[in-house]
Order: sequence, then structure tokens, then C-alpha cells
Amino acid sequence: MNYVLVFVGGGIGSVLRYAISILFQFQTHKFPVATVLTNLVSCLLIGVLVFYSTTKWPIDSIYRPLLIIGFCGGFSTFSTFSLETFTLFKDGNYCIALLNVLISVGFGLGIIAYLNKSM
Repeated sequence: MNYVLVFVGGGIGSVLRYAISILFQFQTHKFPVATVLTNLVSCLLIGVLVFYSTTKWPIDSIYRPLLIIGFCGGFSTFSTFSLETFTLFKDGNYCIALLNVLISVGFGLGIIAYLNKSM
């Protein structure tokens, strides 16, 4: 049953991530807004879900495989982040690439740390 829950959650997360990338496909600058946005929202969601679930949901609940592993795993996109950052470096956009790394990793970790303290 957990495999089905991960599959469903991952599919929904992936489709939502694709929809967000379509919304930002016409951006005129090189900064990967859609990827940063989905990854930071995913950090927020996974932080809330993990910290909430450890106190409110039983460990065998359907929410963990459906939402945490499936949805957040399908919604976030480390591979796209890595490819876009590499492409920015390769094309000589060093400042944008570095900004992408700093924002994505810095704010992602910051969100998780903040939620860990506040929940």
C-alpha cells in the first residue's frame, strides 16, 4: 500500500512542479525562478509535515508515504537545480549560478531550521 501512496503523491507533486515551470517559462532573465520556488515551497511543506507528523500522526499513517515521501519528493527537484546551476556556470553566468546555490540551499536549510524551532 505504501508504494501506491508514494506513487500517487509523487505523481501529483511532479505534475504541480511541471505546471509551475510552465508558468515561468517566459521569464526574460536567466535566474531559475520556477525551480527555486518549487524547492523552497517543498522545504516549507516537508518541514511542516515532518515536524507536525512526529507529534500528531501515528508512524504508520498514510500521510508520511503520500505527502512527505511521495508529494514532496515529486514536487522538489534537486536534479533540475543541479542541471540549471551547471548550465549557468558553463555559460559564464557565475554570479547567477552562485546566487542560485546560495538562495536554494541557504533558504531551504533556513526554512527547515526555523520550522524545527517553532513547532
